[in-house]
Amino acid sequence: MKNYLFDFGVMDEDAAHVLLAPHLADISECIYGSHRSLMKCRKLLPREFSCWKPRTLANIMNDFITDLVSDRFGTKKNVYCSEKDFLLLDFDGHLLMRFKKLNNARKPENIKTNQQNKIAQQSFLGSQQIVTAGYRIQPGFSSIKDMFVVYLCDDKVDWSIPLPEINKNRREIIEAEATKHAELAIKAKLTANILEGNNAS
Repeated sequence: MKNYLFDFGVMDEDAAHVLLAPHLADISECIYGSHRSLMKCRKLLPREFSCWKPRTLANIMNDFITDLVSDRFGTKKNVYCSEKDFLLLDFDGHLLMRFKKLNNARKPENIKTNQQNKIAQQSFLGSQQIVTAGYRIQPGFSSIKDMFVVYLCDDKVDWSIPLPEINKNRREIIEAEATKHAELAIKAKLTANILEGNNAS
């Protein structure tokens, strides 16, 4: 039986911060690592990269985030990776977390679908509270501007928690890991071909 820290109601910013504090650095590194992998793809596929739309780049980054999150959190105690049409981290039943690119208002950038509307209204999975770990990006996806965990209620940002910056030593380790992924360019190109093909249809 799960030992719930909070018995009922919606978790506020302070309670969420207590729950997520041990994991914030790992969440940051997953987002940062996915961007480094994207930059590796830019070096390997410069012509293709210059043609890809921002939505395509965000989807490629999300593919890399999914891989990194699965590796990083797959063996953590009381954190579970699941997929309900997209990757979700389940923090022992207290919070569900997805990953998204954020706009200037720190809201997740989504194509308006019934599913996304339900998430924005907190009605996607009944009473389970969903937060978004997201990033704001500089033009051309050249670098990450900042990162946050945000909670939307009634399609408005109710609270946000800044994600920590990556220190120099960890940046070097993540950069080294990105250079080992020879398959990144192939995966990125496949994702882009699917998305760009769908956009053209």
